Amino acid sequence: MAAEIETPSVPSRLYRYRPLDSDINSDIVKQEIDALQRNYIWCGNFNALNDAMEGLVRPSSLLSDDEELYEKYDDKLFQSMGKLGVASFSESHKNDTMWAHYANKFNGICISYKFRTLMKCLSKGSSFVRMNYSDQAPLLMAKTTDFTKAAKTTLSTKNPRWLSEREWRLFSNKQGRVTYRYPAAISSVYIGVKVDSSVALHIRRVIDELDADIKAYRMKIDGYNIQFRLARPEFIRRKTF
Repeated sequence: MAAEIETPSVPSRLYRYRPLDSDINSDIVKQEIDALQRNYIWCGNFNALNDAMEGLVRPSSLLSDDEELYEKYDDKLFQSMGKLGVASFSESHKNDTMWAHYANKFNGICISYKFRTLMKCLSKGSSFVRMNYSDQAPLLMAKTTDFTKAAKTTLSTKNPRWLSEREWRLFSNKQGRVTYRYPAAISSVYIGVKVDSSVALHIRRVIDELDADIKAYRMKIDGYNIQFRLARPEFIRRKTF
């Protein structure tokens, strides 16, 4: 009997790093507040991702022998990837590098989602993948007929240099706002150490007004360690590094 692939265990939480800035009225702050208040995740075009190798493939041996067919298939694949909406998540909220790269140098937030709840209440046409890390780009096969599936496979593969991000991706059949029905899909919001106190207080007030038991935490730097405390007003206003 052939071996089977068991359904992998999934993390209880997925985390999404988001940038802010020091101006409470800036577009970037308004956008993240709006996403919290209106229950959506922004899924962008894969070209907006920060890895220059996103979407690269290798031709199979058959396609390698037929340059014209390979160009035709590669064009179909590129078009299919361009139609997908993509959002990135991590299995960790204490990744220093991700706070630096994706949360505006610790001037941002990290949103904790209850993974199974989120899966149940996302709008139709959504799917999650755990990233595969490989030394080689995925193969584009001559027998490919489902280019949407091939696009997801291609965008689910990265070089092992990115392994520390422990990434999951949300794919949507549309770009832009992908809604989830329940605010309670969010369990916590972690506020970076460099977020201005006025912005941090505003975020906490917004969270308190949502119809869900969502905790807000403020980052504290202790030596080379990241810690978080409940974001009470007196702690938010205090310097934490």
